[in-house]
Amino acid sequence: MKGRLHMKEMVERSDRRTFSCILAAQFCSLLGQEVLQFVLPLYLLDVTGSGARFGLAIACGFVPYTLLSPVGGVLADRTRKRGIMVGVNAALVAVLLAFLALKDAGDPFVLVVFATMASFVAQALYQPSIQSTVPFVLAPADVPRGVALVSQIGSLTTLGGPVVGAAVYGVAGLVPVVWISLAAFALSGAVVALAVRFSCEPSPWDGGAVAMVRDDLAEAFRFLRGKPLLLGGMATATFVNVSAGALINVGTVYVVTITLGFGAAYASFAQMAMGAGSLVGHSLLVVGPRLFSLRKSSAYVGGVAAAMTVAALALCSMGSMGPATVFLILVASYSFATMSGGLMGSCMLAELQSGAPVELVGKLIALFMTLVNCATPFGQAVYGVLFDVLPAWVIAAATAVELAAVTVAWRCFLRRNHA
Repeated sequence: MKGRLHMKEMVERSDRRTFSCILAAQFCSLLGQEVLQFVLPLYLLDVTGSGARFGLAIACGFVPYTLLSPVGGVLADRTRKRGIMVGVNAALVAVLLAFLALKDAGDPFVLVVFATMASFVAQALYQPSIQSTVPFVLAPADVPRGVALVSQIGSLTTLGGPVVGAAVYGVAGLVPVVWISLAAFALSGAVVALAVRFSCEPSPWDGGAVAMVRDDLAEAFRFLRGKPLLLGGMATATFVNVSAGALINVGTVYVVTITLGFGAAYASFAQMAMGAGSLVGHSLLVVGPRLFSLRKSSAYVGGVAAAMTVAALALCSMGSMGPATVFLILVASYSFATMSGGLMGSCMLAELQSGAPVELVGKLIALFMTLVNCATPFGQAVYGVLFDVLPAWVIAAATAVELAAVTVAWRCFLRRNHA
């Protein structure tokens, strides 16, 4: 067959058993990664008492994750996806065994940074492989639901990982946490090795690895130039993340603890509620794949803008409503924002899966993740400065205005391109 193979030419009948095994393996591996990424920096903070080292450990993990996301997409398309899934989990098992062996003898900062970086690197390589398997095991009609389920598992582990890690660490300390993560990685790798089988012929390697990465990403960009819906969707989703996502990530703890004067437990509850909102957003595409799509996503961006407007009004009225009422309104509005944003992200990934040639799916997903991840620290840095110089309600109101403008622009774009 000449030319690019699209998803519909690859799979005629969904293999639900294999897909279920992939989801189970994804859940185990991502849960272990999320547990480590939460507990290891917390352990370092407890041992050293240094906030600077705590922040540096997290940053050291985030940088390779951002830089390697495109590489993960290229590897997903040019190597055996099963091999990546098994290899990543095996490498994490080896890293944790080394961590346990050196824990009492080595520098805790070096060990934590090493293990944290390994976890983030694994996530950068693992996620594109998982995402890009969907067109190879599900028929075209089932792809949107499958993409949403993969995203839903990601949200569930993001929500559950810190909870599991904090509970075990608080009761039993670090070593049991590490063993639980190690067991999760081993189980994930075993499930893939023993139970996951699907037909997937990777693209050949021609030339050096660096040249291949460069050429593959250039090919992805060339493809997007002819797909205004995908290009516009990626740009819109990235802007939503750099504005509302960064505001929520930075502002939740600051507003709850500083502006409202509540303790850290309230901030933790708010973050859990927002994680639940994101999970609901991904679930909507699972429940009604024909009701939601990227072509209808201007309403989802508008939902984020509306949530930011409600948050700004609540913060502005704190004197008359009281901190407790404002807190509840903020939790509800931020949760609605993460739900709308999660739905937008799932629709974007589903469109990438169904609208791109299979040999480009991994690269496009990795490119999308890289854009979002690169935007996140920039937005967090900007909002961190703004919260030191402006009232919280002003920042929320300005963000709402920005998102309202993006909503109008995205809606006009969709109409103009007959989406």
